[in-house]
Amino acid sequence: MMVPGCFKLPESARHGEAPALFVLEADGSKTLLNYNFEGGDTYVTDRLFEKAVLLMGVKGKERKLVLERKGSSKP
Repeated sequence: MMVPGCFKLPESARHGEAPALFVLEADGSKTLLNYNFEGGDTYVTDRLFEKAVLLMGVKGKERKLVLERKGSSKP
């Protein structure tokens, strides 16, 4: 069973380009994660994650935001 996760970004984020979302796996690799935009500020992911990064821009000029799950590690 897939359990979705969600996160919110500021209102100003909805008027720019959409960032790529990567889950940061325990082995150090990155896995692209799909998400849907719902409402004015909520992003709903395909699954839960412990740590992920939102990336936008091009090599050398990338901007990133690291997301970490708070609370229990059990869904």
